[in-house]
Amino acid sequence: MTRSLRVVVCVLAWLCLPRPAMAADPQCSFVPSLTPGFGSVTSFVAQTTAQATSSSTVASCQGALLNVLVILGDAPYLRATVGGSTNNYRLKNAAGDSIAYTISAAPNGQYPITPGTAFNYYQQTLLNLLGLLGGTSGNLPMHFATTASGPLSAGTYTDSFTINWSWHICNVGAVVCLGYANGSGVANVTLTLEVTNACQVTTAPNIDFGSAPVASSFDPVSNAIGVLCTKGLVTYSVGLGSGAHAAGSGRRQMANGGARLQYDLFKATDNTVWGASGGTVWTNTVAASGVSAQTFAYEARVYTDQTTPAVGDYADGGGGLVGVD
Repeated sequence: MTRSLRVVVCVLAWLCLPRPAMAADPQCSFVPSLTPGFGSVTSFVAQTTAQATSSSTVASCQGALLNVLVILGDAPYLRATVGGSTNNYRLKNAAGDSIAYTISAAPNGQYPITPGTAFNYYQQTLLNLLGLLGGTSGNLPMHFATTASGPLSAGTYTDSFTINWSWHICNVGAVVCLGYANGSGVANVTLTLEVTNACQVTTAPNIDFGSAPVASSFDPVSNAIGVLCTKGLVTYSVGLGSGAHAAGSGRRQMANGGARLQYDLFKATDNTVWGASGGTVWTNTVAASGVSAQTFAYEARVYTDQTTPAVGDYADGGGGLVGVD
């Protein structure tokens, strides 16, 4: 009987290594329901400053996903396709105002995710940027940022969309893939931003009575304060402080050392003193545009029933706008 000797030579040593058992469970999973939020900002902040937020985890993976050096076998992937937006990828409130937003896989808009286009998280540079490359597990984020917008009314701005996930990830093996985990699914996302009412003073000119020999000779000064408020805001009040030297006199006072010269600001609409509380505040009832300031006209007068104080320069401060509610 003739016997033959079979010899097998391993040209690639790593092909001859013992094969580990294949993982029983998929390598990736996704969060099925997400409610990331931008928090609450005033209308002026929302209009001028991009707001950023992130859902800390949209998917979680472990094992071979984090080692992208598979050189034999099918190309692995972990794809996210954003779709099904309620408002065409704009946050919208009940009044119909909207704010556009962007989506990315990394902070600061890096690795943008285009709606309707599959985005592959399985990228070496991206995993490295996220600090996941070479690890054994990791959470994959999705970041959202609003863009500057036109005048906005207050309210809760929302949009809902889906993330369609699919993955084909090496189960076992870093260089030669010995098996793949496959999976897919749909996540539902509701994104929110709360926009609040706000007002800001646009014009508040100083008052100059000029000079006069006696208190009763000062001419009144007509002027106006401009206030810009959130689009659609109707009822709000504007109050003025009593100045730096009122000191319980019931009247605003200008000072020159210990001497005082009494004056006040009177609303142009009803000739009453414009103050800081109660019936002395100015209540607005006209809807703000969010673009053009509303003006509140007044007349400043030196009281004529006072004794003329010593000659000198008199001034007051700290009597500016104290509240817009």
